[in-house]
Amino acid sequence: KDCPQDAAGILEWDRRLWLLHEWTLSSSPDGRYDARDLELLRQRTDCDYILTRILGPFADQPVWRGREWGIYRVPRGGLGAEP
Repeated sequence: KDCPQDAAGILEWDRRLWLLHEWTLSSSPDGRYDARDLELLRQRTDCDYILTRILGPFADQPVWRGREWGIYRVPRGGLGAEP
């Protein structure tokens, strides 16, 4: 399942999709996600990592990269900082 089945879960899922959509539009006009962009995402979501196959490029290297997916650490307080 890609989407929750209960009404509250669907509304929260939709809210998060719009939040990510707005973040990607505001964070990537220069074509790259840097520490400032990731800090803004952390402030909005409290996430520690990004799992993606389509976002990027990122200023930092991924923590892990497979054939299609990459995992990026969302630093606290700057590029390369530990979460």
